[in-house]
Amino acid sequence: MGKIEVKKIINENIFFDDFKSLESNNIIEFFPKGKNNTNGLALVYAPNGSGKTTLSKMLDSNTKSNGEIEINYYNKEGVSSKLDSRVKVIFDQNFRNIIEGDTSEFIISQDIVKITQLEKEIISNFIKVADEVKGTLRDKYKISTVTNLKLEKLGALTKDLKDIINNKKNHDQIGIKNFINEIDKLSVNDISKELQIDKFNFILENYNKKNELIDLVLNINLDKIVKNTGIKEIEEKELAVNILNKYEHKEECIVCDNKINTIELKELKLKQCELIKNKLDKYYKDKIDKIVKKCNENDSFRIKEVILDAIESGNVNGIKKLQEEILIYISLVKVSIINDIIEIVNKSSIKSNILQIEELVAKQPTIEGEDIIFLEEIISNNLDKKLNIRIDPQNNKKIKLTLDGEEIIGVERGKLKLSNGEQNFISLAFEFMRARNVEEDIIVIDDPISSFDSIYKNKIIYCINSLSEDKECLILTHNIDLIKLMEAQGGKFNLYIFNNKEDGDNGFIPIYSDEKDIILKLNKLNDLFRFNIQEEVIDNRLFLIAMIPYMRGYANIIGNIKCYKELCNVMHWQRERVKVNLSKIYNELFINLYNVMSNDNGKDKINKLCCIEEEVSVDFEDIITVIKEGIEDIKIFKENTKYKLLNKTLRHTLIYLALRINVERVLMPLSLKSKCIRKKLENGKSILLGEIIREALKDEKQMKVFFMSRKTLVNDFNHFEGNMDIFQPAIDIKDKALKKEYVDIMGKLSRIEEAK
Repeated sequence: MGKIEVKKIINENIFFDDFKSLESNNIIEFFPKGKNNTNGLALVYAPNGSGKTTLSKMLDSNTKSNGEIEINYYNKEGVSSKLDSRVKVIFDQNFRNIIEGDTSEFIISQDIVKITQLEKEIISNFIKVADEVKGTLRDKYKISTVTNLKLEKLGALTKDLKDIINNKKNHDQIGIKNFINEIDKLSVNDISKELQIDKFNFILENYNKKNELIDLVLNINLDKIVKNTGIKEIEEKELAVNILNKYEHKEECIVCDNKINTIELKELKLKQCELIKNKLDKYYKDKIDKIVKKCNENDSFRIKEVILDAIESGNVNGIKKLQEEILIYISLVKVSIINDIIEIVNKSSIKSNILQIEELVAKQPTIEGEDIIFLEEIISNNLDKKLNIRIDPQNNKKIKLTLDGEEIIGVERGKLKLSNGEQNFISLAFEFMRARNVEEDIIVIDDPISSFDSIYKNKIIYCINSLSEDKECLILTHNIDLIKLMEAQGGKFNLYIFNNKEDGDNGFIPIYSDEKDIILKLNKLNDLFRFNIQEEVIDNRLFLIAMIPYMRGYANIIGNIKCYKELCNVMHWQRERVKVNLSKIYNELFINLYNVMSNDNGKDKINKLCCIEEEVSVDFEDIITVIKEGIEDIKIFKENTKYKLLNKTLRHTLIYLALRINVERVLMPLSLKSKCIRKKLENGKSILLGEIIREALKDEKQMKVFFMSRKTLVNDFNHFEGNMDIFQPAIDIKDKALKKEYVDIMGKLSRIEEAK
């Protein structure tokens, strides 16, 4: 017999803090089945809103989900391992619904649906990758057009990146895969040690067609550089002319204060400059002069200085080294761009999605042997139609399926000669077949009958029982029908209640065999009260007080108005104390009525009826007294009782009832200031606790909010009107949280009484 141990489940705010380190209610054992009891079945009842679907997604090794989950799996030999990739999940009907006209999402293999989902994810993620790459090229590398010179240095990526910039990238699987293949050929290189950031940024700003500076420098023909010792004087003379132009109104030199004629001096400098320029060679005038004029003060490479030094000295080695350094930095820009693109691609799921598709296609199952027998038995026999299934030879992502010779994949929904139930049944049956062959040790089935008509539910339960002979099966459901059908078919399983509530007794609460019947069947619960309960009870007075809400609801359902009204007298605070004989009511509801309805064949059973002889008569004050000194010593069943959940339920229900009546005792007199309350009382109408709290504490906002929000005062936990789920209170709040709530409520009531 295998089992799983749940260590933690964390997913945003879906699971409460108990699940961050689950230390109790964390074991799920599989009821042994199959050959040599190697496999088994466990069923987890998870009410709506408890996080069941989130849990199933987190368990699935093929589904991406947020959060963190840690579970250990123990095989029948007790060998443990992490559950990480050992689970195959068959999701609820929302994940298997037919999508009209889309053959890949028709009723067959969940793997095919998975491939289609992955393909959609790839396209969606690639669009995000393309947008991020485009933004990075634009913002970090100043590349916003396809003509940018830096793009030409990126080899095989150049075309793809130009398409991305122009929003023309082909978003099909082949185009994306080719792009990813090119990325995979590249690797990240660390350039931080080689990099001077000012020179790196200079290349980013100036290496483009619009500026041309870098391109012009790289294309200098060193053989055409002619020595000219006066080359630097040109800049000096031109600078002097600029100064004279700026201060032409001055009659003294701004430096030495000597008398000058600015006009004559400016003409002299211009003539000197022109004489030097006339001696310059044609190559300088055509090429070098453009470079010099484009240079500015932010030139990290000192381009202008290096070129002028070379012309003045006639030694071109400086220009040669400059060109080599610029080429190195262009290469570093290329490496940096590639590094960023690799990082953007790697943090997306595109590569893993492509790999998953390849793996799914590679393991495409052949449908033959036991599998086809299983499908024919389940589908053909139940639908009374001849089934034929085969892999489409033209497309290994598709399966051809025909019923009575008519293909149903790709046919419009309205034209299918199948009901929705038949379509969904085929889908689920095929998933059960595939689950028998997967490598995973555990099959998790999420609400398998949630959307089926009753005609199919029994057939699905049969399929599950068959599957659990071959695999460990864990069923998650919010459907009580599934549990009852499983029980009715003689299915052997271990039952758990999944609880996930604030301050609740959280986790996977085991329901042992002694209690399974009384949870699933109301008649079994009532039989327990008739025949065997006295074997567990150690205090009949506390037992009968705890039974008041359930007996009241039961009396109402069976139409025993007399008992119902008597119990109402002790369910609420009254102006006058009225004693009610609880023993008499209990015997009438569970013993006397059974005697009347039974015939002679039931004599043996009648002889075993557990009539409560001891008279227990109480009024509301007696009930309040039970909790007056505290709740720790309230014990109803013996310590080693077989009915632990029922014991906890009755204890909690008793405390809820006593707290509620105590609140009414203190607040009801205060609420009588309200005309509405007084009028209701005069007319004999019921007054809800919420009304009492609102009217009594009308001017005490914080106090009013406190009482309105107390879990123990909620009607559902101590009335059972139209809801005979007697076990809900036991799992909804921990003993520790209940004690705190008791202390808080009693403390607030004391303050109110002192203030009167």
